Amino acid sequence: MRSYRLEGSGGTECLALHDEPRPEPKPHEIVLRVRATSLNRRDTMILNGTYPLPPRQGVVPLSDGPVTLSPSAIPSPALLSATA
Repeated sequence: MRSYRLEGSGGTECLALHDEPRPEPKPHEIVLRVRATSLNRRDTMILNGTYPLPPRQGVVPLSDGPVTLSPSAIPSPALLSATA
């Protein structure tokens, strides 16, 4: 899996590409596959240090993106009613 993470501060030049292991979901978690992303205004504010909250090192700046969910990852109705 590839991701861009914030390393340093000062804009998009501080984004670093990382190869990461595929995440394994823990109980009550699901894994979503993000197929495309974009940097919107909030993301660029985080990268430029102008967002009201300070940026965390290693964060993946992503506010929105289309995802796919495999049918096997959809929780059963029994699990959904137990956690509601």
